[in-house]
Amino acid sequence: MTCRTFPFLLVGAILYVVILLSVDFLRPHPAPFRLRREALLLPPVFSMLAFIRLGLLAAVSAFSLTSCQKESEPTPSRQEQLVAYHWQTTNYYVKNAGQSSNVELFASWKECQKDDAQKFAVEGTYVHKTGPTTCDTEQDVTGTWHLSEQDTKLTLQEAGWKDNQVWTIVSMSDREINLERPTVIEGGFYVLQLRAI
Repeated sequence: MTCRTFPFLLVGAILYVVILLSVDFLRPHPAPFRLRREALLLPPVFSMLAFIRLGLLAAVSAFSLTSCQKESEPTPSRQEQLVAYHWQTTNYYVKNAGQSSNVELFASWKECQKDDAQKFAVEGTYVHKTGPTTCDTEQDVTGTWHLSEQDTKLTLQEAGWKDNQVWTIVSMSDREINLERPTVIEGGFYVLQLRAI
């Protein structure tokens, strides 16, 4: 039973109990006084059956309402999350590359580069789109992408380039992605952080 069907079943169950009560109240009785008295003070057998029915109805209602409250939308896959938005870089740096601190790369970017964004398509292509602020020589870049190793690796292959980039997805939500890939220095990593726009 789903939340959509529950209201109809609940109304039907209530009508069923009301009909049973009405039938018992309207059955012939020896005297009007007895009818009034039994309407207020139910006979033992009727009371027991009525309370059992009402108790079962209340239990089913409570269980169904609890189930409805627990229902939620299924978590989208990483592919669905990737293709749902444009992704913009919020930070880019190198860590553990023989330096005592991180080497900031994003801070050195020009403002016309910081507003660029990546758009991933379902068919496995992507476009690195220039933002509102455009550099003199800047233009859109295209390529292909795919996920692998149980959606923990994101491979980007820019058009016209022989080498690809394989990023490890460290964490991913519906609005943020944290990626890493090794540098040429052992133990070092490029760290790329993206947000959905």
